[in-house]
Amino acid sequence: MARGLRLAAAVIPALVIIGSCSDKDQKPDPATAAAAPSSSAPHATERPERSAAPSRQAPTATTAPTTAPGPAPLDVVPIAYAGDVADEPTMPPLPPVPPPGMPAATVDVRGGWTGGFLLDGSDPRVGVSCNAQPEPRAGIEVAGLNYMATSKAGVGEYGLPDGGWSLRVTRTGSIDNPAGIGVSIAAVDADGEAVEIAGFGTEAEPNIAAAGATDNSAVAFSFVSVAVPRDFSLYEKVTWVTVTGTVVCPGPLPELSSLRDDG
Repeated sequence: MARGLRLAAAVIPALVIIGSCSDKDQKPDPATAAAAPSSSAPHATERPERSAAPSRQAPTATTAPTTAPGPAPLDVVPIAYAGDVADEPTMPPLPPVPPPGMPAATVDVRGGWTGGFLLDGSDPRVGVSCNAQPEPRAGIEVAGLNYMATSKAGVGEYGLPDGGWSLRVTRTGSIDNPAGIGVSIAAVDADGEAVEIAGFGTEAEPNIAAAGATDNSAVAFSFVSVAVPRDFSLYEKVTWVTVTGTVVCPGPLPELSSLRDDG
């Protein structure tokens, strides 16, 4: 988007003061001309007294009003359509597993759509959380470990504002097995169009790779997928993307085996 520039011109008028002084010639009176001396001393020209220069006062020091600094801007780049990618890209390198510490999350999307974020979980404006999902006695859900992040605290993937992001990583099996890890990303561009990206794989088609901390407190992932606008009329913008990311939990998570109900 082109940014317009305004040009301001200040015109300073020049003020020139020109003064001139002239003496009028006086003719001698005929009656007193003879008595007048043959030569007279020239009239002394009186110089005007200079007015005293105005005294200069030292500028008064002023203190700029202090205002409390506002919160630092979030490191969030809204997702944006960059163009069609015809050929499937190669798998991006797997980022290193971050060390334990402050909750945080990152996502980097490249290819036909671009954008990403780096969220500091200590910032109250964002949300970074993790939980263990026990296997229910009835239903289709399975035991898993969830790693979640959103660029607006308290908002899920279907309530994101313009430019917002939502991330969910679910581990249901071995971290080394592509079928045991799944990633769901929802993002909204600057115009309010929602885009969804899913990362998953199988042993036959390992389109995703992941690694985790030994205490399950962090996870890293990379995958190849397609970005799909939620508005089906934008089918021409369905195209290839590569995604990398990480999540650091507030603390460790239990082992998957402890969540399964075998009885």
